[in-house]
Amino acid sequence: MKKGFTLVEIIVVITIIAIIAAIAVPSVVQYYKYSEDRYRNNVARTLFVAATNSLTQKSIAGLLNDLPYDGYVNLENLITDDENFYDDEIKINYNTRNIVYVTSKENVSRILDGYIMDTSVLNNAILIEYNIVTGKVLSVLYSDKVDAFGYGDGNFTDVSDRTKAAREEKKIGFYGARTTGIPERE
Repeated sequence: MKKGFTLVEIIVVITIIAIIAAIAVPSVVQYYKYSEDRYRNNVARTLFVAATNSLTQKSIAGLLNDLPYDGYVNLENLITDDENFYDDEIKINYNTRNIVYVTSKENVSRILDGYIMDTSVLNNAILIEYNIVTGKVLSVLYSDKVDAFGYGDGNFTDVSDRTKAAREEKKIGFYGARTTGIPERE
């Protein structure tokens, strides 16, 4: 007498495995995407803290004016899930002109060098927005999946839309503050 599985038993086992796989695979894929998004947000937060420390030191030393930047941020064009994310204080005309950004690798390195342990993240796309007068960081965007950041159309990934859905689609990590402090009027 030979022992083994019948054809019916094998088909039942394969069917059960297929059902389990159909349930498990989408969950694993979704968790993988979630963990990647969380990683990018955590890196953005770490870079935010490093940029805050760096700019605080440069502000104390009176070196903020020596830092190059790549342009000004038009806060009115930024879209977030929370329409009040950026305080009205930031959007006051005389303060809006103080919010600048750096995205070129050279300028990002000038801010972050000496303030992060894992310098390999500097090879990825980073955008830092900060108040040129107060030295306070407004937000940091990070991605290991895109080449460069910018605003509007161009040969870069547009970061004007900061809604969670847009960030997930573009694979962008984000960390931001609600205010950068209002400098005194000159």
